[in-house]
Amino acid sequence: MPVYSVIVCPKCRKCAQLIEQKGAKTTKCQRCGTTLQTRKLRIFHTTDVLEDAIAVRTKLQASILERGYDTMPDRASFSTFDSDPTEEGINLKFQTSNHKPAHNSRKKDAAKTILSILEKAPDEMKIDELHDHALKQDLDEEIIERTLEKLLQKGDIYSPRKGYVRIVP
Repeated sequence: MPVYSVIVCPKCRKCAQLIEQKGAKTTKCQRCGTTLQTRKLRIFHTTDVLEDAIAVRTKLQASILERGYDTMPDRASFSTFDSDPTEEGINLKFQTSNHKPAHNSRKKDAAKTILSILEKAPDEMKIDELHDHALKQDLDEEIIERTLEKLLQKGDIYSPRKGYVRIVP
């Protein structure tokens, strides 16, 4: 018997869709076409009854469209369903007190912020100095560290010597 799961594309965050979990390693977003790895997806609901999965997907999609792109709940702020999905009124619980859209936009802009700081530097910059500049622009220490690692891995910046970073020309 197939098992159905309700997911939201983590890239476009505008499309709630059903996937059939039968060992497939990837699936495609129906809206943006991005190939998604099923093991990394946030599963909002799982059932073996197709009608229940469709009802949950419909309610989740309505919630996405009502709230818009910037306020779609992330992993930490989305909890579970208030009621059994077979009941008539499916209520999604969003913990709005924990949800901070401005913080999410800072996460997305962290790479741009760090790159703009490095662009203003005439040459290489000390990592400590970069941290100070980024903290002044309201970035969290943890976000700065993760963003630096990602930029180094992507090849947007490099370390000419220990303790310094520079934009790739």
